[in-house]
Amino acid sequence: MNEQDLIAFLWRTGHFWAPTCMNANNVTEGQLASLTLADVAVREAMQSYQLSDANMLPLVVRHHARLPAYDGLTGPATEELATLRRCPMPDYPPPPNASFHYDDPDLQKAVESMQAQGSGSWPPSGCDPQRTGIHSIRVGIDTSRAPARVKAYLPEALRHVSAAYAEIGLAVRYVLDGSKAEIVKRFEPLSGSVIGWNEFPQRGVCNQTVNGRLDTDFQPEGSLWANLECHETGHGVALEHTRGGIMNPSILLVWPLTWKNDPSFSTLKRYFGGEPLTGLTFSYSLGDERF
Repeated sequence: MNEQDLIAFLWRTGHFWAPTCMNANNVTEGQLASLTLADVAVREAMQSYQLSDANMLPLVVRHHARLPAYDGLTGPATEELATLRRCPMPDYPPPPNASFHYDDPDLQKAVESMQAQGSGSWPPSGCDPQRTGIHSIRVGIDTSRAPARVKAYLPEALRHVSAAYAEIGLAVRYVLDGSKAEIVKRFEPLSGSVIGWNEFPQRGVCNQTVNGRLDTDFQPEGSLWANLECHETGHGVALEHTRGGIMNPSILLVWPLTWKNDPSFSTLKRYFGGEPLTGLTFSYSLGDERF
């Protein structure tokens, strides 16, 4: 990745928009081509990026046998960090007057929803049609283009995702019929190192449709794929990226899969109550298989 590619990467991932980057906040998209890695604004954005991803620590230890300095300087560890497969949603929402362009029009719309809405509590209390006061969402996954290897471990992965959300008070049900779901995801080839993404919802609105993508080329073991699915559903209920945990920008393995002691736990507790749901039965239907 050359100098201009790294600067463009910092822009796409939102680090020129980080609240602590006072000089970077003044940069416009049209000025990116004139910047270098030595510019103060780029150093600020690079430092923000280094601090944002927990994978920076093991990469610096491996490359330099020391702890990270998080100084905004670009070296082999930072360059490798920029090549890791990650969620393309920016780590910070665009400020109100920011201009930005993503090649994928659906991703462009998703980032625009971050700019317009920000994070918020969704869905509202009592949205479950069957149980009073219970928060619930339905997630439809179109598996028609899912790799056979993913289909093999998908049922077990979804069980773990549902259990993790049930711990914090949100009932997540997976269904085949996307017309009955609030979050609708499909498998498709995604360019670059992108592994999947979800739109941010409108704050406080239930029964809206949130679109998502899952990369057909991302086929790790079931536990890591479960982390990816839990991460992307997190965006669907208005979670932003965190340093470490399930919402880390490049997917980390959190196992057993749980939101407890996660950086996002306090936010989820505020949204959904944080009390484990008991006595729930989840019905999944994907393709011809029921489980």
